[in-house]
Amino acid sequence: MSIPKISVNNPVLANLLMIIIIVFGLYAWMNLPRELTPEVSVQSAVVTTLYPGASPEEVEMLVTAPIEDDIEENVNKVDLLFSTSSEGRSVIFVDFEEISDRDFDKELENIRTAVEQVNELPEEILDNPRVQEFDISFGFPILTIVVGGNIAETQ
Repeated sequence: MSIPKISVNNPVLANLLMIIIIVFGLYAWMNLPRELTPEVSVQSAVVTTLYPGASPEEVEMLVTAPIEDDIEENVNKVDLLFSTSSEGRSVIFVDFEEISDRDFDKELENIRTAVEQVNELPEEILDNPRVQEFDISFGFPILTIVVGGNIAETQ
């Protein structure tokens, strides 16, 4: 006998089963752990270098490209590597494959070592390139909403 036939022949049993499923679903939903700001592990790193007075092209050729090359050669498990070179600043984002936190710490240290070994950087760079773990929970909006219209600001 199929489930639809049993349900048609025994409507009380079908309704009772439906109520039990709904009650258990509500119970599970009420006891589901929720957080306002859950901890999110992104497993990405950011390398920032300041080169005051340099054009974006100079920053790309003299700073960004050599650092990217060393990271590609010396760091394993890199999923995505992309950079932005603007006036006086180089920012390189390194995104890793799915790895454990312990392996991520090792790879972050490998990035620091690779960046320290770059010999071709100009002397005018402020400090050393800074390597940081990319933290999505600090100052990075999850959603940005922009509202626009043709109403004056004073209204």
